[in-house]
Amino acid sequence: MNACDAVNDWSSDGENGLTSIMTQILKPNPLDTQQPIDAASCDPPARNYRSCVPYADWILGESYIEQPPNCIHTALEWKFTFNNRGFAKQTEEELVVALSDFWDEELSLKIEEIAKTLSKPCKADSTTVVMSGNGRSETDITKTFKELQINWPIAEKQLHAWSHLLHIGKWLKINVSFKYVESGKTGRSAGRATGAQLADREVRLNAELATLDGPVYQVMKCPGPPCDRGPYCWQDSVSKKHYKLLGHHLRSLVRFV
Repeated sequence: MNACDAVNDWSSDGENGLTSIMTQILKPNPLDTQQPIDAASCDPPARNYRSCVPYADWILGESYIEQPPNCIHTALEWKFTFNNRGFAKQTEEELVVALSDFWDEELSLKIEEIAKTLSKPCKADSTTVVMSGNGRSETDITKTFKELQINWPIAEKQLHAWSHLLHIGKWLKINVSFKYVESGKTGRSAGRATGAQLADREVRLNAELATLDGPVYQVMKCPGPPCDRGPYCWQDSVSKKHYKLLGHHLRSLVRFV
């Protein structure tokens, strides 16, 4: 029965019939009922989020900045110092690969090439890594490592912990300082001391050998530069390599002759 038919027949049922009719008229249509809107249903669909782009998939020069971000991206600034003086520096503005991968495949090779260009012998002394984000509650975290023994997973873990900043328009940054020092300073000092000792030894050997066989002394005397085995040495006739001779070697030769 529709609403109109119910009105025409209301008199047959009296007051109870009228009540039934009004209930049917005022009853809401389920199709017209507005259900509460779930705010969560308005959110954009979840995206495939990656902490880092695999190095094999990384395309140099391609932009990976998106909103919302689909991976961690950070600015990496590194500098190379030699004897506490700045020698080289560079900024990787949009790094999306794992720091350990970037080090193994790119940065370690650059540092090695820079070290080779120095005019003096050098060695890695220490590496300092500073992690920072521009959120209100994030403070810089600094780690120092011996030589080039960098624990990159520590930095990667911290960047992942701060990745929420990227979703609100903030940034992440890594500063790396490679400290190199001259490796020949100590060696030269030791060389001067050794030279003095060798000179003293030569005087003593000359005194010892003066009463022995002169020809042995003359044959085994070091010819000098480029040989640095002196004051006495023996040259292999095949390899042409020089071998240093000490006092007891010379005395054995004299006794043998």
